Amino acid sequence: MPVPQNVEKAAQEYFTEHFGEEEYVIARTASDGHPKDGRPIHLFMAVRSGVANDVAIELILDNKAQPVQLANERKVLFTPDVEPVPTDVIEAVQVKVNPAVNNLRLGECDTVKETITVTIPPLAAVAPADIYFLADNTGSMGPVIAAVQAGATAIFTSLGSLTGLQFGVGEYRDFNNAGDTSAAFQNLQPITANLAAVTTAINTWSATGGGDLPEAQFYALDQVAGSTAIGWRPGVKHIVVWLGDAPGHDPICKAASGLPYDINETSVTSKLVASQITVLAVSVFDGVTDPQGLNDDPTNLGGPLNPAYTTCGSPGGTPGQATRIAAATGGVVVTGVDPSAVVATIIAELKALLTINNVHLQPVGAIAPFVTSITPPSYGPLPGDQINVLDFEVTFSGDVEDCSTRDRVFTGAIDVVVDGSVAAAKPTRITVPACKYTYGVKFVCGTQPADCGCGCGPVRPGTYATEINILNPKCKEATIVKRVVPLVFAGAVTGREPAIANARATEKIVLPSGAATMDDCCRIAELLYGGHGSAMPLTVGFLEIVSDVELHVTAVYTSSDLQGNGLSFEVETVPGKLT
Repeated sequence: MPVPQNVEKAAQEYFTEHFGEEEYVIARTASDGHPKDGRPIHLFMAVRSGVANDVAIELILDNKAQPVQLANERKVLFTPDVEPVPTDVIEAVQVKVNPAVNNLRLGECDTVKETITVTIPPLAAVAPADIYFLADNTGSMGPVIAAVQAGATAIFTSLGSLTGLQFGVGEYRDFNNAGDTSAAFQNLQPITANLAAVTTAINTWSATGGGDLPEAQFYALDQVAGSTAIGWRPGVKHIVVWLGDAPGHDPICKAASGLPYDINETSVTSKLVASQITVLAVSVFDGVTDPQGLNDDPTNLGGPLNPAYTTCGSPGGTPGQATRIAAATGGVVVTGVDPSAVVATIIAELKALLTINNVHLQPVGAIAPFVTSITPPSYGPLPGDQINVLDFEVTFSGDVEDCSTRDRVFTGAIDVVVDGSVAAAKPTRITVPACKYTYGVKFVCGTQPADCGCGCGPVRPGTYATEINILNPKCKEATIVKRVVPLVFAGAVTGREPAIANARATEKIVLPSGAATMDDCCRIAELLYGGHGSAMPLTVGFLEIVSDVELHVTAVYTSSDLQGNGLSFEVETVPGKLT
């Protein structure tokens, strides 16, 4: 709500009197309703100008410019109105997973294949980065320095679509005298988002000086990795673009650098790795000297040893310094770069380092064992400045957990991991259903004649009947699936080893609590033949009963000879098995 002018004027008069001759500024104003009667009240907070972390003086007035005293109610008043971030702004930088969630039910024999689509909007998964340009500024580097100065705008423009980039600039030559670091390294511009300042610093590069062939880049890299003056931001990627045409002195002893420790390739590499700095080494060659550039032999001095290193002992190190340092820091080395191609090389390699290198799915939590395959295993490298739509086929298998007497629920997620960080997650819930109670009941129905013409009859000649009783003793209804698997069908043996028989009929019923039902030869004939079983041909097999609750199942078997004599009667209780 707007603050009335008379109230504003009264607040200014109050603060003018309070601060006296000291200058002040009203740092915040806000309006709300009085907690008791709802009338408008207005908050003013003022601090002294130019005083860091000054305690704010608070004044609350109503619309009549009268002071309002509030006790505990003040804590819940004058909360700022925060505009919600528009959905389109959020979606523009969100990594999305489709389907967004999973709620699967997996039995022991179940397998589910699902296509999971990961959509990565432009820039959503490219980490912000600090990029530090470090260049050899000795006399032989003139063409390279001129090329970079001329192409600096092109470098920044080419990286313009990548947000969150800041830059710094440094230069190195060699020690003029032992302990004199003025030429060995200069931090010309700490990390900044001000491209004009970065360009100005690059334009101060000047190719002058130099003594023996190796230079003091190990001192420069040591300082870039360890000095707070560089201004590396925490939580972002750190990249050094190292430009040079000669190897580095190794070692640089304490007497040469004035530091309390010696510097060599191993120490520099360790410091860069510890500081999580990636090195892009651009080894240039102008066609005149040092064809191997940064990777040349550091013991080849090309003349007398620089006197600054006299107390450091014999020159050491081996060829390949830049290659080893770049590899150890997860960076890149490019060798033999002509000055005319140096800008294009910097642009191409920085874009490569700022791409998405790897995207993969990672099951986490209790659901992880159920994920048996992910195809493809990963994607990358991918351009970071355009949309990437990636499909993964994920296979879930229920054959990893045994069932129990009740449903078991497993929760977790399938994470989308981009360059080692979780960019999105798909909540996943897997239910392993409770075990079923399975009853395998043998049945024998129909007549086996004396002369069946079958060579080897499965049973003795006679007349057979089976009656199967099913009782639900539980307090809830039973969902039952019955499968009829005949091994002798219509008088013919169909399932004698090595042959097998499959179910020929399936029926699903719901049996209420306390209720019972039965299946006899007549019902089996209906299921298998579609007719009554009064003249049923010999039929032998299994009735498989699968229930979600425990049942009482009994089978009654009767038989006689073909004349109806010698009646046999048997009752069998059929045990259930949890499956």
